[in-house]
Amino acid sequence: MKIKTNILFAAAVSAVFTLVSCASAPASQEQHDKITLDWQNKNYHQVEMPAWVFQLGEGNDRPFKDAFGIEYSRVCRRGEGSSIDLEQAKALSRLNAAEKIADEFRATIEASEAFSSLNGEQKETAKSVMKSTKVQVSGLREEESHWILYRIWDWNTNKYYNEYVAFTAFSMSRDSWDSMARAYLNAVMSADGLSEESRSVIDSEYSVLQEKVRTE
Repeated sequence: MKIKTNILFAAAVSAVFTLVSCASAPASQEQHDKITLDWQNKNYHQVEMPAWVFQLGEGNDRPFKDAFGIEYSRVCRRGEGSSIDLEQAKALSRLNAAEKIADEFRATIEASEAFSSLNGEQKETAKSVMKSTKVQVSGLREEESHWILYRIWDWNTNKYYNEYVAFTAFSMSRDSWDSMARAYLNAVMSADGLSEESRSVIDSEYSVLQEKVRTE
């Protein structure tokens, strides 16, 4: 009887220890990395992640234009930012839109046939210059925004913290897009270290950047 009692006591202690352990720390990283706490207009039956966030993130702006009555001739892009403060997350999402436009300019140029004609050293120098060149945004009109509040587990501190992720959708006229593209190319071409051939190739990419938003 004593042996049986000891076994039952040990099992009970083990069960309590297991419950306490599960309550004090996540059972697995995959299950507890991020928990959604709240999102914009949740009480008005808004979905956690509106479709436009995904669509613009994938470069598909036609459904967004249809949903919000935006002219097809306008160019739509999305920015994203995160912070423990909601207003800062929103501000960062606006800055991120400019960064993404610069990334888009650079990727379009690097994928062009003219750029592939440069030699290895010219390409690497041009890539480095383009990566460090920022876009001076102008003519952007904020169309939509959305935020989500997450509770995130920090595996370094073994504590949870709250973080907002904000998304902002912008539109601009094609003229504004063209002006930003021209200013970006001029800034790249004025940088030190580029060969004349590289400058000529980059200058020729203006029409490619123009055409990109006319075929979307």
